[in-house]
Amino acid sequence: SDLSHHIWGLFMSLSRREALAGAASVLATRTASATDTPRLSLAALEAASAPTGPHQVVYLWPAGAPGLPRRPPNEQVVERSQPPALRDRAVFHTLRPRLIVFRPDNPNGAALLLCPGGSYQRLAIDKEPYEAAARFTREGITCFALLYRIPGDNWAAGPDAPLQDAQRAMRVIRARAHEWKIDPARV
Repeated sequence: SDLSHHIWGLFMSLSRREALAGAASVLATRTASATDTPRLSLAALEAASAPTGPHQVVYLWPAGAPGLPRRPPNEQVVERSQPPALRDRAVFHTLRPRLIVFRPDNPNGAALLLCPGGSYQRLAIDKEPYEAAARFTREGITCFALLYRIPGDNWAAGPDAPLQDAQRAMRVIRARAHEWKIDPARV
């Protein structure tokens, strides 16, 4: 569709500085030791205050995600960046699946659901959804970063837990489209 070609074009038009910063961040994290990475609280993640930072947090399952393991996961946010100027946080063991909403100044009705990668072991939130959201919101696209459950955390749904969260996220976005000034058909 025209929207997907536009989004691909935006993604491919990253500046040299953005590409170099991303590459430096990847190289730095590969050399960082797991023992010297500070752990942040969930509140620190949700209170990110950059100009392009999140505008709202929406929990997908207000009463708690279905199929909670007997030993609930202990959610952690880890700052992995070396040097600290290049943010590279990862969320481990998501307990409360949620959408982090990034609203543009001038919404054009389009929206993206951004699902961070991390090999089903963690969610890399800065490199993927946060940086992408900053880029797309400048183009008027409302972005939703999905912090989903990890299959290895023994949720009853097993490997389908992330899919359940993604499906629920799409339903929530479309149901509340008017609130976020988006067209449900353009998600």
